[in-house]
Amino acid sequence: MAISEITQRRVKRIGSGMFAMSVFQLVLCALSVMLIIMTKDGNNPVDYKALVAAGFGGFTSLLGIIGGSGRLELVTRLYYVFNLWLLSTITTYLYLSIDEETQKQGLCSPSQASFSSSDNDCQNKLAMAKGKLSLGVISLATVFVCCILSVNFEDALDDYNDQKMTDKLASMRDEENTMSMGESGGVDQEMNEGNAPNGKEHAD
Repeated sequence: MAISEITQRRVKRIGSGMFAMSVFQLVLCALSVMLIIMTKDGNNPVDYKALVAAGFGGFTSLLGIIGGSGRLELVTRLYYVFNLWLLSTITTYLYLSIDEETQKQGLCSPSQASFSSSDNDCQNKLAMAKGKLSLGVISLATVFVCCILSVNFEDALDDYNDQKMTDKLASMRDEENTMSMGESGGVDQEMNEGNAPNGKEHAD
């Protein structure tokens, strides 16, 4: 029995989806690193945490690319576990980013703005903070989708590998049956030849 066409199409469809989302996740991580470096504000611990999360997210997305293209169940499982960690990390980063943006909005308000701070400088900082916040929201949604795809892909790979193993065992059993039938046929033929009367005995 060959692997069902439904299982093959399911593995191919989900694997392609996970591969595409992993590539998109890698692009988001690269954009996050660039944006964090461009807007780095002194020794802000939020920026360092975001940089570590973006780097780890890039590594995780590479696992998704490898697992999706190579149909590797173990790599897909690691990809799911790492994405769970990213979900909690990005959620914490978003909370800190919202708090940071609120503080910047307060500092850039007309009543709180200092004489040394220009309006353009405040607007640029607010725009960068909103950009990082928007990118964080997109990253969170992307990681959530990647988690769902990795779970479904692991389940599809499990079915695929089970059917593949079943087919292999069935093929081995068929070969053993064929060999045993051939051996028993040869033994029966030898016994028939040994029991058959020769021409001289038949003439007597």
